[in-house]
Amino acid sequence: MRLWAVTALLACGCTRVVVIEANMPPLLLPEHGPLERIAIGRFTVSGKTPPALAQVAADALADAVRKSPAHRLAPSPAQAQMIVSGVVYSGITEGTARRPDGTLKTRTADVSVTLTGTAGRTMRLLTVTEYPAVEDKGRFQEALPDADALQSGLVQACVQAFVRDVSPRRIRVPVPRPVVFGDRHTRRGIDRLATDPAGAVVDLTEALAANPNDAAALNALGLCSELAGNLELAVSGYTYAAAIDPRPEYQQNMRRAHDLLERRNALLNPPATPRRPR
Repeated sequence: MRLWAVTALLACGCTRVVVIEANMPPLLLPEHGPLERIAIGRFTVSGKTPPALAQVAADALADAVRKSPAHRLAPSPAQAQMIVSGVVYSGITEGTARRPDGTLKTRTADVSVTLTGTAGRTMRLLTVTEYPAVEDKGRFQEALPDADALQSGLVQACVQAFVRDVSPRRIRVPVPRPVVFGDRHTRRGIDRLATDPAGAVVDLTEALAANPNDAAALNALGLCSELAGNLELAVSGYTYAAAIDPRPEYQQNMRRAHDLLERRNALLNPPATPRRPR
């Protein structure tokens, strides 16, 4: 095989993909460090929502934090990284539904919980329509599920979803590593990603100073930015890497970071008002 063919083979095909197991930052990240200590603030209700649902939401949040492997309840608000307060809105609408067997009564519950923390505000909204149970003979029972239990269950589901969203996530990030012809700073930076992200940034920055079109360095720097919680910069790095070298790994990282950024923005900028019952 001629020398130029060997060179092309090594440059294009023989790269090792390093898969980094990354513990990604929460969607609602404090300015400094991971979110661990959460305190429960004041919960209220709006409109004609039963007042008891405010305490249901506060208790559900405390329970979800206790059960979370990533967070714990702060001993006092002064020791918390995030104090979460909230407003609960709930409404019940009675209605009917036509079935081949006849007309039956329905009950629709709309519940929204708006939670406010250090880094922004997020709203969870759930809507559930309950139908009467069906007997073996095909006749509908008249009794509907208890409205209080239905609303309480939805409030708890909203709060649990919030706690999951502020929890770190472990993901697998593919990072192609040049073997022979890549810049030595790129290779060393990628090798340091898992153990020394700050040192990796120094090496990868030097690699890009020498070659701004180093796709491997751009992709790796995108990961460093994502680990630091800067999703905007991460999307930029992944996007430039995919534009220079449209290999599947770079495109996968670009799409994943873009989706995460959109999701975070949706959490931080919820609708201005809860949806009212139909």
